[in-house]
Amino acid sequence: MNSITLDFYNDVLWDRGVMGREPGVDALEGLRSLISHPDEPGRFHTNSPDKAFGRLERPKSNPLTLPAYLSQFGLKVERIRFCHYHFVPPLLDRRVTNLKAANHHLELALADDWCGHFMAAMTFVEARRT
Repeated sequence: MNSITLDFYNDVLWDRGVMGREPGVDALEGLRSLISHPDEPGRFHTNSPDKAFGRLERPKSNPLTLPAYLSQFGLKVERIRFCHYHFVPPLLDRRVTNLKAANHHLELALADDWCGHFMAAMTFVEARRT
């Protein structure tokens, strides 16, 4: 987290009509607090009670790089859909009382929206062979 991240969340991601603001939550102040400890909660953080999930070797990819990556296999991306949204970064989850509902609302409203590149943990790609 840095000042550019703060501005991006506050002015671009959260300032969308579909998201609104959580009453009683100063998420911007929460983001500011993360600057002092950006490495927490650590490499294997997961919200799951079973922490073994965080130790799984699993591939990670940036959805912005998928078109170029898939093109080497003769695939052209037709559509990218996003799910498992994070209304706030995981380190701020406890500060939002209605988090599951907010995340679900975002999944329904923004499955095809560009902000999923930054707020969604899962990406579905529809591609066709060229």
